[in-house]
Amino acid sequence: MQDAFLMATHNFNRQANRMEQIPEGEQVNMHTSFILLRDCRIIFEGTAAGLANSTDPYIRDYLS
Repeated sequence: MQDAFLMATHNFNRQANRMEQIPEGEQVNMHTSFILLRDCRIIFEGTAAGLANSTDPYIRDYLS
Protein backbone atom coordinates (compact mmCIF):
# COMPACT_ATOMS: atom_id res chain seq x y z
CA MET A 1 0.00 0.00 0.00
CA GLN A 2 2.81 2.41 0.80
CA ASP A 3 4.27 2.11 -2.71
CA ALA A 4 0.84 2.45 -4.31
CA PHE A 5 0.13 5.68 -2.40
CA LEU A 6 3.57 7.00 -3.34
CA MET A 7 2.92 6.36 -7.03
CA ALA A 8 -0.51 7.99 -6.80
CA THR A 9 0.69 11.13 -5.02
CA HIS A 10 4.13 11.77 -6.55
CA ASN A 11 5.74 12.31 -9.95
CA PHE A 12 9.29 11.58 -10.98
CA ASN A 13 11.26 14.74 -11.82
CA ARG A 14 13.88 13.60 -14.34
CA GLN A 15 15.90 16.81 -14.09
CA ALA A 16 16.20 16.52 -10.31
CA ASN A 17 16.34 12.69 -10.49
CA ARG A 18 13.85 12.27 -7.63
CA MET A 19 10.20 11.75 -6.76
CA GLU A 20 8.30 14.94 -5.93
CA GLN A 21 4.92 15.21 -4.24
CA ILE A 22 2.06 16.46 -6.39
CA PRO A 23 0.61 19.61 -4.78
CA GLU A 24 -2.66 18.91 -2.94
CA GLY A 25 -5.68 19.48 -5.17
CA GLU A 26 -3.64 19.05 -8.35
CA GLN A 27 -4.17 15.83 -10.27
CA VAL A 28 -1.38 15.04 -12.67
CA ASN A 29 -1.97 11.34 -13.28
CA MET A 30 -5.68 10.86 -13.78
CA HIS A 31 -5.21 7.13 -14.49
CA THR A 32 -4.17 6.08 -10.99
CA SER A 33 -6.97 4.34 -9.15
CA PHE A 34 -7.33 1.85 -6.33
CA ILE A 35 -9.58 -1.17 -6.14
CA LEU A 36 -10.11 -2.88 -2.80
CA LEU A 37 -11.64 -6.36 -2.64
CA ARG A 38 -13.35 -8.09 0.25
CA ASP A 39 -14.81 -11.60 0.00
CA CYS A 40 -14.29 -11.55 -3.79
CA ARG A 41 -16.31 -8.33 -4.19
CA ILE A 42 -15.17 -4.79 -4.96
CA ILE A 43 -15.82 -2.64 -1.91
CA PHE A 44 -13.90 0.43 -3.10
CA GLU A 45 -12.86 1.83 -6.46
CA GLY A 46 -11.44 5.32 -6.73
CA THR A 47 -8.56 7.68 -6.11
CA ALA A 48 -5.89 7.60 -3.42
CA ALA A 49 -7.57 10.56 -1.73
CA GLY A 50 -10.93 8.81 -1.81
CA LEU A 51 -9.42 5.70 -0.27
CA ALA A 52 -7.53 7.64 2.41
CA ASN A 53 -10.69 9.60 3.32
CA SER A 54 -13.06 6.63 3.32
CA THR A 55 -15.31 6.35 6.35
CA ASP A 56 -15.97 2.63 5.81
CA PRO A 57 -14.92 0.84 9.04
CA TYR A 58 -13.35 -2.12 7.18
CA ILE A 59 -11.27 0.18 4.95
CA ARG A 60 -10.22 2.34 7.92
CA ASP A 61 -9.06 -0.80 9.75
CA TYR A 62 -7.28 -2.11 6.63
CA LEU A 63 -5.36 1.15 6.19
CA SER A 64 -4.36 1.49 9.84
